[in-house]
Amino acid sequence: MSDMSREKIYGVQRSERNTRLLRVKVLRAIDLQRRDFLGGTGDPYVKILLQSNENRNLIIDSARSRAIPKTLNPLWNQDFIFRVDPSKHRLAFEIYDQNKLTKDEFLGMFFVDLNLNIPYESAEQPLSTKDYPLLKRSVLQRVRGTVTIGLAYMNPSTTPLTPGSAEIDNNQQNESGFEIIHHRDIPETLTEQPLLPGWEERKDASGRTYYVDHNTRTTTWSRPTGQAKRDIQVLTLNDDGNHNQQLSNRDKDEVPF
Repeated sequence: MSDMSREKIYGVQRSERNTRLLRVKVLRAIDLQRRDFLGGTGDPYVKILLQSNENRNLIIDSARSRAIPKTLNPLWNQDFIFRVDPSKHRLAFEIYDQNKLTKDEFLGMFFVDLNLNIPYESAEQPLSTKDYPLLKRSVLQRVRGTVTIGLAYMNPSTTPLTPGSAEIDNNQQNESGFEIIHHRDIPETLTEQPLLPGWEERKDASGRTYYVDHNTRTTTWSRPTGQAKRDIQVLTLNDDGNHNQQLSNRDKDEVPF
């Protein structure tokens, strides 16, 4: 691993006692609230805030994901490392729609307590993930969707390294005794494959994604992958281009795409 540089570590100083390194993998969001009233989608990103349990208005450190353009179902698949004290800290995740000319718009948030039974990472097992429903900051806000993240504490016998990274610890000090363990067992559903010939991706009036098969003039909520699917709800197109919902006549059998 001599060709790898150190990965940035967020959070408290290394000199603080009773701390651990926590890997946070921000995977994806599904069905975010539309903020563009002109019919567009959004450019969502995630802000991760390390907070104190005693004073939750105190932000100890923060990290931000990249913005994914023109989608309400972003796939980030980014890793972050925080140095935390599980008995004193928690993480807040805030999702925003990035705007170039106006203030970024809030899309929802959720919290993770670090004194829960978060596992240590292992090369033998994929990182465990969990879906979190998004919460409002005020009663008047409209929020929807879920975000999928993975959490694992890093083993003391490994060192946090990552290929091609030139970033270092916030303290500008070398970390010793921690080696990164890469998790390649991400579910295949997180990697979108190109659409099959004759298929088109569209959005309905509510911002939900559906797929049009111009070969058979049918639509489906499920992204076609070339593999047979079970129990798929199919939408048939009217002559005027609208779609009415009905069950496929093969809804109990495998439906090839």
